Amino acid sequence: MGADPYASSAPYIDPLIAGFWYGIAPALVDELRTLRADIGPVVDIGAGSGRGVRVIHDALPDAPVLAVEPSVPMRAALLARLADDPLLGDRVTVTASDALDCPLPDRMRAAVCMNMLGHLAPDERRSFWRRLARRLAPGERSSSTTRPRRPRARCGSPRGRPSVSGRRSTGAGRRPNPRASGASCGA
Repeated sequence: MGADPYASSAPYIDPLIAGFWYGIAPALVDELRTLRADIGPVVDIGAGSGRGVRVIHDALPDAPVLAVEPSVPMRAALLARLADDPLLGDRVTVTASDALDCPLPDRMRAAVCMNMLGHLAPDERRSFWRRLARRLAPGERSSSTTRPRRPRARCGSPRGRPSVSGRRSTGAGRRPNPRASGASCGA
């Protein structure tokens, strides 16, 4: 395993991605609530600090969640989020694995893969999707975000100025190409 890409930025990621999650959470909740399967967990691959885990729990409060996160500092933030909410903590299992090596259950209700596909090379992505497809409950799906190869419009803008350790930080991000993913910049 190579160097942790979040070793330096982990303390700032959670507040800087808040705007992304506020924007995408309603659509993800709507998508998760359409699931028919009631067997197996929802798997959050690249769970980061746990914002997606929180959204999954809000959508499906009785569903077990498997949170996969290889980064030690990001996993620490995830575990802190779980410790602060006993209802959330009781439903979530955390594994220190990456997308390619994580232990997946035989059946999954869904897979949530937000902001992590860019960490995989194209051949790894193909292998990853095949692996997920074999385990998703029949008729169910995964939700993911991808960065377009050539964005047509920059949808991101500064998301505010969260305070981190008494300092101000500004972050910006891009949402996926609406034509590629069905997402909307205005969402």
